[in-house]
Amino acid sequence: MKAHPPLSQLLVISFLVIFASGELEFYQ
Repeated sequence: MKAHPPLSQLLVISFLVIFASGELEFYQ
């Protein structure tokens, strides 16, 4: 299982970005 589907990786990255965005908004 070397090749990971780019869609899955993009989904994880976008989820982390949204989560980080929410955290920054919460702290400000």
